[in-house]
Amino acid sequence: MFKSRRAGTFFSLLFLLIIIILITVDLTKPFLCFNEKKQNPQETFEKNLERSLILYGNWFIKNQTDAGDFNYELNVDTGEKIPNYNIVRQAGSFYSLTHAYKYTKNDNYKKGIEKGIIFFENLIEEVEGNVPMSRIKHEGTIQSNTVAVYLLALIEYIETDNTDKDKYLETSTKLANYLLYTQRNDGSFLQRLDPAEESDYNNGESFYALIRMYKLSGDKRYLTGATKAADYIILKYSAEPFNYSVFAWAMQGMAHLYSVEHDSKYWDFMKSYTDSYFKRGGNTANLYFRGYKVPPPKGNLGVYLEGLAHVAWTAKETDPYYYSEVSLFIKKSLEYLMSLQINGPASERKSAIPWISGGICYDYRCKTQRIDITHHNLSAIYFYLTYVK
Repeated sequence: MFKSRRAGTFFSLLFLLIIIILITVDLTKPFLCFNEKKQNPQETFEKNLERSLILYGNWFIKNQTDAGDFNYELNVDTGEKIPNYNIVRQAGSFYSLTHAYKYTKNDNYKKGIEKGIIFFENLIEEVEGNVPMSRIKHEGTIQSNTVAVYLLALIEYIETDNTDKDKYLETSTKLANYLLYTQRNDGSFLQRLDPAEESDYNNGESFYALIRMYKLSGDKRYLTGATKAADYIILKYSAEPFNYSVFAWAMQGMAHLYSVEHDSKYWDFMKSYTDSYFKRGGNTANLYFRGYKVPPPKGNLGVYLEGLAHVAWTAKETDPYYYSEVSLFIKKSLEYLMSLQINGPASERKSAIPWISGGICYDYRCKTQRIDITHHNLSAIYFYLTYVK
């Protein structure tokens, strides 16, 4: 009888222990974990980038005027327009809006692009020459890089919807012919003709526009112009201190030229010039990302990411280790830049002003927004999602 009581007590305690376990432990969790898809940090990052890109595209639509251009600069606190203007950056904003449309096929972006085309068509004038040529004249000023960047926008738009090719190819050809007209024998380009003036920005932009025009049209004249420009850029800028103005556009041009010609000299220059970037501005950003007490990067970091995305694109096959290094820097930079986007998917910065929402702060103090900073960051995201990931 004593043994029976001990056995009964043992089984009672065992039963009580099982009840406690059932109450305190969710036994279904292992089975749920088996069926659940674990959250992938890279997927989350890319989804945030897509949302950020859409917010940028929407920001441009909200800030597009009835004439078709964009509000240039805004006070973040009040939403008031700051009376500045730059026609080249207007063309750049139009160019980036074509990236938003190319990635999303959003009809609102298409309508915004068509409004932009009407705006620029009113600024185009014909130029006499041996071939049909056109250029853009704004308030009496003619700058070749306005032509180059607007041409890039048209090319992106044509590539997105081939039904627009016949509609805009003639205009694109005339603009490209004008860029060839401004190219000097050494391969450089004139930003202004009278008086003759060269520009580092324009050397990169016109070079990039010509190689993209060649890939669109197959016209060898544009390939010849692009190769001359590439040789000039390699010769000139390899012998000088790092030039921030030429970097992003030149890297984009070199990447597309390399995809056509596969000449190692183009990749060698891309890699050496990118190394120079990482020793300067890129190094400061890297230190910040690693926790050092250096000033946070400004929003214009997105400018250089456009060039770096093309370096990573080329490095995928030519130098996988270099690709991993460059792509990691781009990713860290984009993560940081998303924190500067008002009401962005990875940002704590908020605003109830509709036309401020979705744009990016000029810098970490976030006093102003400007179209060039926003358009470069939109394109940087587009290039990462298209060429890098």
